[in-house]
Amino acid sequence: MSFASIPPNPTIYLSNLNEKLKKDVLKQQLYLMFSTFGNVLEIHVYRTDKLRGQAWVVYDSLAGATKALRESQGFEFFGKSIKASYAKKKSDIFAKLDGTYKPKKFNKLGAKEEPEPEKKEPKKADRKMERIVPKAFNQVSSTTKEVEENPPNRILFLENLPEETETMMLAVLFQQYTGYKEARLIDGKPGIAFVEFSDSYQATTAKDSLQGFLITPTRSMKISFARQ
Repeated sequence: MSFASIPPNPTIYLSNLNEKLKKDVLKQQLYLMFSTFGNVLEIHVYRTDKLRGQAWVVYDSLAGATKALRESQGFEFFGKSIKASYAKKKSDIFAKLDGTYKPKKFNKLGAKEEPEPEKKEPKKADRKMERIVPKAFNQVSSTTKEVEENPPNRILFLENLPEETETMMLAVLFQQYTGYKEARLIDGKPGIAFVEFSDSYQATTAKDSLQGFLITPTRSMKISFARQ
C-alpha cells in the first residue's frame, strides 16, 4: 500500500526521528510538540532495532491528526527532519470503539509482538519550517488565573513547570516561534524558567499562544513577562 493510498485516520506515523534519544525523553518531547495540534490520546515508541527512529501519535479526532501531519512534515526535530504520514493500521482505542479490535499476539516468551515498521516513503527534499503556529485550542487550562503583568519585553517568565523539565524540552516548544533565542532554567529553583526572544513582539506572540499549555497531561504552564 502506498502512502498516497492510505486513508486519513486519527493516527499518524513518524519516521526519521533521532535514535539517540531515550524512549521516555522521546515520548515526552513528542507530546510537547504534537499536543499543540490537538488532543493526544497515546504515543507509541519502541526501542527494538527495526523500530528505532519511529513513533505513532494517536489523536482523538481526524482534524488533530491532519493538522499535525501537515504542520510537522519536514520539521527539524532534534537535528533530523520529521517524515510524517497517516498510519496504515487503526489504533487499539478506535478499534475497540468500532468493534474491530483483535487481541495482540504474543511470542513464545510471552512478550507482546511489536508492530511492523511502516515502509519508507520515497525521499523528498527536506524542508525546515520557520515556525509552527499551535492553536492549542483544547490544551489551555480553564483554571488559568489572571496575573498582574509586567510591561511587555523580550523575556518570558515561566512557572508551574514539572521538576523534570530540561532546557531542551522548552527549546522544542518555543523554537517554533520566530525570534526564539534561548531557554534558561534556574539552579536550585525547580518549576520556573526564562525564555528569551529577539524582541517584545515575538515574545508576546509565543506567550499568547502557549499560555496555559498543558506541558504534561495534568500541569498547565503559566507565562508572564519577566521583570526588567
